[in-house]
Amino acid sequence: MGFIIGILLGFGAGYGLSKSLMLAIQAATAMTLFPVISKLFMEALNPIADAMSNFIKKHFKDRQVYIGLDWPILAGRSEFWVTVIVLVPVELLFAIILPNNNILS
Repeated sequence: MGFIIGILLGFGAGYGLSKSLMLAIQAATAMTLFPVISKLFMEALNPIADAMSNFIKKHFKDRQVYIGLDWPILAGRSEFWVTVIVLVPVELLFAIILPNNNILS
C-alpha cells in the first residue's frame, strides 16, 4: 500500500521513474516501520498506565479514573499512516492557496 501511494505521489509531483520508485520505497518503509515502533512504544507505556491506575484506585477508592493512551494506540494502526501520507499533498495545497499564509512565502 505504501509503495503504491508513494509511486502515485511521485508521478503526481512530476518526478521521473527513478525518483518515483525511491519515494515509493521510502513510503513503504515508513508505513512498515512506524506501526512496529509505535507498538513497541505502546507496550512500554502499558505498565506505566497500569501502575498509575492502581495508584489512583488505591488512593481514591470512591472514584473511577481512566488513563488514556490514545497516541501510541492510534499510531499502531496502518490506516493512520495511509491517511497521513495521502493528506500531506492536500495540506501543502491548502497552505499554498489559503490567504494570509506567510510560512510558504
